[in-house]
Amino acid sequence: MERPPQNRRGGVRATSSSCSSRLWHCLRQWPRQNRCSAVGGGSGTPSPGEITLAHLGVLFLDELAEFSRSTLESLRQPIEQGWVTISRVGGTLRFPAQFTLVAAMNPCPCGFFGTDRCVCPSATIDKYQNKISGPLLDRIDLQVELRTLTTEERFAESEDGVSPRLRAKVEQARERQRKRYDGKQIPFNAAMPGGHVREYCNFSDAGFERFKTTIDANRLSTRSMDRLAKVARTVADLAGSDALEAVHLDKAASFVVGGMLRDRS
Repeated sequence: MERPPQNRRGGVRATSSSCSSRLWHCLRQWPRQNRCSAVGGGSGTPSPGEITLAHLGVLFLDELAEFSRSTLESLRQPIEQGWVTISRVGGTLRFPAQFTLVAAMNPCPCGFFGTDRCVCPSATIDKYQNKISGPLLDRIDLQVELRTLTTEERFAESEDGVSPRLRAKVEQARERQRKRYDGKQIPFNAAMPGGHVREYCNFSDAGFERFKTTIDANRLSTRSMDRLAKVARTVADLAGSDALEAVHLDKAASFVVGGMLRDRS
């Protein structure tokens, strides 16, 4: 996977975060499944955890539902605010933690949920999926469910040059965002202040009507409403569109609205 290059300011901030632990860490993290290693801490002077070491990078959590509930809940504040606060007897320290969270999980412990191969009791499935709380889900922008590949798909030839083309498309979208927020303390769409999405998203008339319809039809919370607008604005940027149209809202809604975990009773 290729990532767009960091600008000089971001590189300095990421290096400073890594140097605070006197180690250089890669931008993708596979943390141990306990709360202390995620947020940092320890006895004596607190040390940075994985979320700080992933500052301005990617924090990848595989088998998300296998982490303890306390570890997952400890991510809520850093995702929301971009930093983590650790208090000890000697004082309080604040570490930067502005990361992109990427997580993967099976739908149930055996991995065959929804098929005749699943051996998990309903209570086990509910307990497993409920490890991911509503407030944490409300802070995850995109949810994608993958189906099992067919035999033909498994043996299909891979397409050459996909990653470079996607990278170029992302870089163009990031450049549009850089120009949009030039002179403002907003680096990209995801950092758009809550309650200001209409100011920055440039909805077309049809796009704004679809936005309101989607909110009403799905009874979205204010946080989910803002997330839908930010994702739709990014979809429009990737499409090279100045205006946010209804088609961009529909695409964003497929990632933001519903899904197995959000729709569970």
